[in-house]
Amino acid sequence: MVEAADRALAAFPRPTIAMIHGFCVGGGLEVALACDLRFADRAATFGITASQLGIIYGLTSTRRLASIVGPSHARDILFSGRLVGVEEARAMGLVNMLCEPDALEAQTRAYARSLAELAPLSQRGAKLMLQHLLGEGEMTESDLLAFIDQAYDSEDYREGVRAFLEKRRPRFRGR
Repeated sequence: MVEAADRALAAFPRPTIAMIHGFCVGGGLEVALACDLRFADRAATFGITASQLGIIYGLTSTRRLASIVGPSHARDILFSGRLVGVEEARAMGLVNMLCEPDALEAQTRAYARSLAELAPLSQRGAKLMLQHLLGEGEMTESDLLAFIDQAYDSEDYREGVRAFLEKRRPRFRGR
């Protein structure tokens, strides 16, 4: 079930944000790693306790962990099974934004609203490019180049240029 959620989050065309309050361990961290961004409160704790259970963390999740925190931190987390505090998690790149517990939801929603106003084709393209570069995507380089060409032919591109010239905020529609 966690793998299905991971695939859905990774394939979702818009940016995804994990909002982490408290413990984010094992499968919870696996889901958070599948998100594009991770926002956490100051009480958050992270870990993968597979080595304490005698199991092996999956290939896709291990690749995501290593691409986010780097191979050295991934080894430490996976080998030791230790829990990592939020400050250390932020220092290793596991957490993108750190919030006070009572402000986490409001700050996460505000950031999500700001992303929702931006060009969805640009965000989708960036997500696809990054997935490809990290060995996670299924698109070929020629598919990605075609996606870039489609963006230049889009209504959103024309709207973005008009809005820039008219000195106003663009109204993107994803077309």
